[in-house]
Amino acid sequence: MIETIRLAGVATYVQGPQSLRNLKGVNYLYGANGSGKTTISRVIADPAHSDHSHCTLTWKGGRPIDALVYNRDFVEENFGGEDIKGVFTVGKRSVEAVQEIARLKSQATELIEKIADRRSTLKGTDLEVVGGKLGELAELGKKLQAKCWQQKVQHEGQFAGALEGYRNDKSKFLRKVLETRSATPASGFRAAAIDEMRERAKTVYGPSKAVESLIPNPSAARLVALESSPILAKVVVGKKDVDVAALIEKLGNSDWVKQGQPYLAESAGACPFCQQQLPHNLEDSLSKYFDEAFLTDTAAIAALESEYQREAHVWLMAISEPLNAKHPRVDVEKLRALRDAASARIDANLLLIATKRREPSRPVALQSSAEATEATLAPLSIANDAIKAHNLTVANLVTEKARLTTEVWHHIVDVELKADLDEHFRKATGIQRAVDRLNEQIDKFENDVKTVEAKIQDLEKEATSVQPTVDEINKLLTSYGFTSFSIERDGSRDRYRLRRADGSSARKTLSEGERTFITFLYFYFLAQGSASGTGTQNERVVVLDDPVSSLDSDVLFIVSSLIHRLIESIRRRQGPVKQLFVLTHNVHFHKEVSFDSNRKKVSLQDETFWIVRKVGGHSCVEFHDGNPVSSSYEMLWTELRRPGPPQPGVQNTLRRILETYFKILGGWDLNKLWEKFEPADQPVCKSLFSWVNAGSHGALDDLHLALDDSSIERHLRVFKKVFEVSEHLPHYRMMMREAVEATEEASKHTIPP
Repeated sequence: MIETIRLAGVATYVQGPQSLRNLKGVNYLYGANGSGKTTISRVIADPAHSDHSHCTLTWKGGRPIDALVYNRDFVEENFGGEDIKGVFTVGKRSVEAVQEIARLKSQATELIEKIADRRSTLKGTDLEVVGGKLGELAELGKKLQAKCWQQKVQHEGQFAGALEGYRNDKSKFLRKVLETRSATPASGFRAAAIDEMRERAKTVYGPSKAVESLIPNPSAARLVALESSPILAKVVVGKKDVDVAALIEKLGNSDWVKQGQPYLAESAGACPFCQQQLPHNLEDSLSKYFDEAFLTDTAAIAALESEYQREAHVWLMAISEPLNAKHPRVDVEKLRALRDAASARIDANLLLIATKRREPSRPVALQSSAEATEATLAPLSIANDAIKAHNLTVANLVTEKARLTTEVWHHIVDVELKADLDEHFRKATGIQRAVDRLNEQIDKFENDVKTVEAKIQDLEKEATSVQPTVDEINKLLTSYGFTSFSIERDGSRDRYRLRRADGSSARKTLSEGERTFITFLYFYFLAQGSASGTGTQNERVVVLDDPVSSLDSDVLFIVSSLIHRLIESIRRRQGPVKQLFVLTHNVHFHKEVSFDSNRKKVSLQDETFWIVRKVGGHSCVEFHDGNPVSSSYEMLWTELRRPGPPQPGVQNTLRRILETYFKILGGWDLNKLWEKFEPADQPVCKSLFSWVNAGSHGALDDLHLALDDSSIERHLRVFKKVFEVSEHLPHYRMMMREAVEATEEASKHTIPP
């Protein structure tokens, strides 16, 4: 069950957080259209939506349950197509299954109550503040943290170096204290006197030099190895037993022939050079001459060139890093000269490899770069020797600083805080045992709940069907006079469709009242069943967002009666629905659905009442001890009497008052009344009367026209003048609570609200 709904940063809830607290099993929310009711239903339906990131739902016992919401989103999703998802319920014939499911649900409820009880003991009842055993642990931790911080403040000046890294964070300082308490001092550690440590600290924590990192020596071994590759010295030529081989070998022009071979394909059988007709088999002979062995060797040369380039680049980047960083211990000029010499040797080798790639038959010999690359390491070795000497110089100081730091921390922990730490852990150990026992029990009960729920699902799979819902909906449709259409199962599928008596589809021909009623009936049974073969008995929260709007009074009464059944099942703790939210702007429906003869002036123990308003474009929620809606007519005037600027939707309120007073109560014809107004006010008067004449608005939304502040004031002035020109001004003054002298003439035109 939801205990608190916090609304912030969504739709019109942007002025400041709004909260509905201490929610009960049944919750009534009344508000005009556009006031922010649907936003509440959407937050309940999908609290994890990205638009609801600043909204939160607080669940009883910290255990969320399913939420099923009836609003325009539900209608569009489920009645947008030709067929409708089936609703699975446990059939009446499955008596044994129903009884067993009820027993298992009772067992699961008992386990859930045990879990909630343990969680309450563990965390407390206020879900916004950590309480219970965990709260006791947290409070112990705060006290210990405060005591530890006192010791830090005491030694801040003299031992600042020992406390470095822990001086600005209380929680971090506490963690260091606990780590030190758990740590075993190193071999040879002695507990020095505090005065001695203070004297040593003056020297140890003074200005000091830091240890430096050695410079890496990049290796050119792979680069040097590539330079002696056998493929470089090999004469790479074609196959010798081909008819053209003898001539190519005699002329020694294998490389020239290979380079000219691609031109044969474009010379149309003529020599690309002398234009004489070529033998028909020349191209085939050349292809045989440059056989697979030739291609393999040339590929090896290309691969060697690529790898040599890559290794050279890696080595040059590594050797250049101290130069780019301008390392203070490196002879930069010497290193640059040696690097450039090695780079020149590498570039010369790359040219030779490129020649070998173009002329495979030509042997080449690279000059080894071993000496040049090795020479570049000399400046780095000199720099590293200097770094090692520096580090050796500061090693003793670092060691002493580390030793003194350890002594300071152990003095604080093992001497100054020993009694406080011993007392803390004595109490914390006892509480932690209780916490561990509670967590073990919660885990056991949660596993038991899963086992029971699995059994329920198995029973539901065997006992559920979509047909009972069809039978019940059609029975209700017939009993309430809706005989022109029915709902039926779509063949053997677990889906429904709406049909007229002649078998045609009724989906697109339903009246507004029929559509609203059938969608509500579908939701009513879905709230007590499931859209799948399992989960029919899962606990759930049900939200009804304006289930009726302008239906006739009979249907409004029917829907209210069905909702009363849900309310009764919640109060008797029967069925899967555990909590209900009813949101509406319809005063008649609100009065009907919230009626309870047992309620006096204040709410019953299991219900809450709320008003949702929009003031200045921002929504707010108001809690009421009792039902805030007294009568529909009085409620409309109450909206006009509210202090502050009129709401943008005030035109609907004006329309309803005129409709109720003049058409329903007074029997007046308003069509000619506008003629008594000034020409400038006649359009406003006509618009008010046109709203009245338009009759009821849609089933899912109200007629709403956005007006600016000046237009609102003008409509209010014309509204008052309607009562004045119709000689009913005393009634206006009475309903607006204005001071007026009661005269006999005025009273005879006043109709009580």
